[in-house]
Amino acid sequence: MENDLSLKFLNIATVKNHLLKLKGKTVQITIEERKKRRSNPQNAYYHGVVLKYIADFCGYRGEDEINGIHEELKRRFLPKVGNLSIVKSTSTLNTEEFSTYVENVRMWAAEELGIYIPDPNEVEA
Repeated sequence: MENDLSLKFLNIATVKNHLLKLKGKTVQITIEERKKRRSNPQNAYYHGVVLKYIADFCGYRGEDEINGIHEELKRRFLPKVGNLSIVKSTSTLNTEEFSTYVENVRMWAAEELGIYIPDPNEVEA
């Protein structure tokens, strides 16, 4: 039917639980197209290859140091949000945005650090 406006919920139980918490309150509903978030393989490649290559090159080993690299890369390559210029989280990126982010990091690593980070199809994350 051309005018069918029915909605499909991926997890109706979660929706119902959330709506119950809002019972009796005035709410605002925003509907937008669902975008696919970064994939698990993308995330594994970023953490297991990209960050690891940069950390190894810089002599960083600890989890805190690797997290610091991640925060610095986000600060350099992701858009800022709000008046305080808070850096956007990589977990909010869709697959295309995350691919662009990772490619920007790889290009920066090649140009600024002189290191080659292999493509995803060249390694196992």
